[in-house]
Amino acid sequence: MARRTLKKASLGAVSKKMAFYHLFLEEEPGCFIVRKESGALYGAATNVRERPLPNYPAAEKLYLRKLREKTNPARKTKRVYRIKPENQLPLF
Repeated sequence: MARRTLKKASLGAVSKKMAFYHLFLEEEPGCFIVRKESGALYGAATNVRERPLPNYPAAEKLYLRKLREKTNPARKTKRVYRIKPENQLPLF
C-alpha cells in the first residue's frame, strides 16, 4: 500500500521571500507520518522533514500542534503564517 495523505494544510507568510509551509498527515503501512515542507519562493531551498509516529492520535496531535504554532498571532518570531483559503481546516 502506498502512502496516503489524510490531512493537508498550506500556509503562507507575508515576507520578502514569500515563505511557505506545507504540513501533511500521512498514513503508511505500520505507522503515521507528519511531514512538513518549508521554504521560500524567492531564494531559499525547500526543507523537507518527516516524523513517523506509531498511531493516529499521536500523529494528529503533532499535526495540530504544529499548525497552531505556525498560525499563532502571538508568536515570538515576526513570521506568522496564515492558512491559504483552499485549506481551511479546524484547528481543534
